[in-house]
Amino acid sequence: MVELVFDKSSEILRMNTSGTININDIVAVYNAILKNDTYPKELNILIDTRKSKFEIDLNEVVNITDVIKKVLNKYSIINEAILIEKPYETVIVTLVRDHMNFENYNLKIFHTENAALSWLIN
Repeated sequence: MVELVFDKSSEILRMNTSGTININDIVAVYNAILKNDTYPKELNILIDTRKSKFEIDLNEVVNITDVIKKVLNKYSIINEAILIEKPYETVIVTLVRDHMNFENYNLKIFHTENAALSWLIN
């Protein structure tokens, strides 16, 4: 399950995940971001995957990057801070980051929420 909550005071979109996450979940959440017209054009996203397990094949990374590229067309910049604890999830996110070599897209992996928030705010 993926839940999106926009924190108006910090202007950070929080993406909280739990349970098993598959490619359909990821595509659906980025499509929801794409359809939303209220988020700031400089979008900061905090993704917490610590309570979830990815069931994503390595070959599906291309599908993830394709949907993120569509979202990038709508925003001037997207900064994503992702909280990860598990090795396989780290591999998937690292592959996504390595395929997303765009000037207006930044993705960093963190182990603590304080460090992730600090990077997003600064």
